[in-house]
Amino acid sequence: WDFEAEAGQGAWSSEGCMYQGEDNGRYTCTYNHLTNFAVIFGFGDSEKPLELITIVGCVVSIVCLALTLLSFVMMPNHHRSAVKAHSKNQRLVLINLCVAMLAVLITFLVGINQTASPIGCKIAAALLHYFLLAALLWMSVEAVNIY
Repeated sequence: WDFEAEAGQGAWSSEGCMYQGEDNGRYTCTYNHLTNFAVIFGFGDSEKPLELITIVGCVVSIVCLALTLLSFVMMPNHHRSAVKAHSKNQRLVLINLCVAMLAVLITFLVGINQTASPIGCKIAAALLHYFLLAALLWMSVEAVNIY
């Protein structure tokens, strides 16, 4: 990042970056310095353990969210006469939040390797954005509903 570029507004700098080529849609560049982008890129085989941890974490989260949904959908209310509209709304909000989070995780697992197809990549990105926005809004509703 060049803080002095574009009249002090700042812009990306290509200084020290050399393009090496493309292989199967992957671009290779070399750098003669390290800056903030060095943290973003993984080198060598360090991506495999992170990929495995991500997949296992998502699967565990999916199982736990499914169990949460099952417990809230299947469990009857014991004191139906004492149930207020507020607690009924809380239950529905939590169910919707779980569904949105489940959709995020499933879309992520299915769409994470769809980068070869531009259409598949765009569909996965659009669905992720939609479901993440839905989850954020359901969290906001939950916060308002609690207080």
